[in-house]
Amino acid sequence: MVRVAVLSDIHGNLAALRAVFDDVHRQGPDLIVCAGDLVVYGPFPNECVNLIRARKIATVAGNRDWAVGSRQSPEAYAVPAGRERAAEVAIYEWTTGVVTEANRQFLSALPRKLRLRLNQVELLLVHGTHRSSFEYLRFTDDPAVFAELAETAKADVIVGGHTHVPYRKEAGETLFLNAGSVGWPKDGHPNACYLLVEVTGHDVRSEFRRVPYPVEETVAALHRFGLPDTLGRALSCGTEMSPRPRPCPK
Repeated sequence: MVRVAVLSDIHGNLAALRAVFDDVHRQGPDLIVCAGDLVVYGPFPNECVNLIRARKIATVAGNRDWAVGSRQSPEAYAVPAGRERAAEVAIYEWTTGVVTEANRQFLSALPRKLRLRLNQVELLLVHGTHRSSFEYLRFTDDPAVFAELAETAKADVIVGGHTHVPYRKEAGETLFLNAGSVGWPKDGHPNACYLLVEVTGHDVRSEFRRVPYPVEETVAALHRFGLPDTLGRALSCGTEMSPRPRPCPK
């Protein structure tokens, strides 16, 4: 039996990452890996990257890691439709201004995917999909999309993040797992989320671990550094950023 902890979408949220590391330590997996997006949005990008580097955690590049690592221009910075572009760009520019050169180089060197052999199972770790770190793969997407990805990826298990919403879905003989988000869940639950994968022979079991952390510490740090209030509200609710205040979903 092999047990793997998969972290994803940490996004500079140090309090959440520390809480998750504490829980991972209690679970005692054989391996810890990360599906990317260490930086942007949260107030502690360097501290989060430093922890990942210090623990030598195998990590693939997220779309925000790529943007910071490659010094993407604010004008070209990709913001999905429906989000407040001004807030997104402000957070990105702040992050690129504080990330150290050593950490920028680390981010720029991250691979786009990682294959692991776990007993009789081949696991492919990506951020969005194996085609692109920017590609969203949601549980509700057309089954044909999952079938095409399964055919071209050629792996038994495909694990990613990017959507900040955890899920497990089978497409033929391929299992898709989304690890959710350590630093900014968007499924209505503000607690940090990570994934435990247990492989015995060909059998794959998964568990989504929800870990409480002091969200108010991260929100206070966002205010202290002058970052947009919309993100603090989103973290507190476990939702997407919205330009207009709205109550947390019940």
